[in-house]
Amino acid sequence: MPDDVWEKRLYVHREEAVILHVRRSDSPWGRYTVWFRDWLRDHPLERARYEHTKRELSLRSVGQSDYDDYTRAKTAYFDEVQSTFTGWAARGAERVEREH
Repeated sequence: MPDDVWEKRLYVHREEAVILHVRRSDSPWGRYTVWFRDWLRDHPLERARYEHTKRELSLRSVGQSDYDDYTRAKTAYFDEVQSTFTGWAARGAERVEREH
């Protein structure tokens, strides 16, 4: 699979209030998602901040027919942490390569 494939699938089950994003594990989105999860595990203050951000935005989005405003607002969080997070992920990828 080419590295430039960022495709993902989105499933919404409105009766259960569930949104599921599915990404290929060998895609940039898949790697990004796992790295972000691991970064949050390593940074408890950021994990709490991200949780607070999502909960606050979710409450503001209750009853809306789409999630565009929620997504745009959540993007502001990612814009703030992107350089720190990607630096952390790159250092981790370098460590993995050296170990193999």
